[in-house]
Parts: sequence; structure tokens; C-alpha cells
Amino acid sequence: MAYIYEYESEAAMKECLPIWREIDDIETSSMPVIYNRYRGTIIDDD
Repeated sequence: MAYIYEYESEAAMKECLPIWREIDDIETSSMPVIYNRYRGTIIDDD
């Protein structure tokens, strides 16, 4: 399963971080989770 998020600005991403941390805490307390975070920019994805 994968989630891909696109933010309109860096400030918007920073405002969402506390929410994602809370979700991470809930998810990792009930099952093992492996994260692969990629914060790059895809220019072309053919």
C-alpha cells in the first residue's frame, strides 16, 4: 500500500506534519510498518 501526497507549498506540508505523526503513532502501535519516504520531485514519469 502506498500513499502519495502533493502539497501546494512547503508551508502546507509543514502544517500537516503533526497530523501525519499522530497517524504514524496509531498505525505503528498495532502492527509493524516499513516506511520509504521519498521527498523528491518527479519531472517526467513515462
